[in-house]
Amino acid sequence: MGWPETWTVRENVTAPFPRNMVFAVYVNPRMALYECRAEIAEQVEGERHLYPKDWRNRYGGLIWKSTS
Repeated sequence: MGWPETWTVRENVTAPFPRNMVFAVYVNPRMALYECRAEIAEQVEGERHLYPKDWRNRYGGLIWKSTS
């Protein structure tokens, strides 16, 4: 999950990525990508949250925790 700087709304149309969302990438157990999409972010007072809403109940865990 993360925040791209821009969001491609449709061909040749971009906008700032919404602050209340995160970009999620979904992989299967073989680490093959099967979906990616914007998700509503978990609400944390005063800051952007890295995880989608209700992530503890929706997902088995995080695969990548860092891009470096």
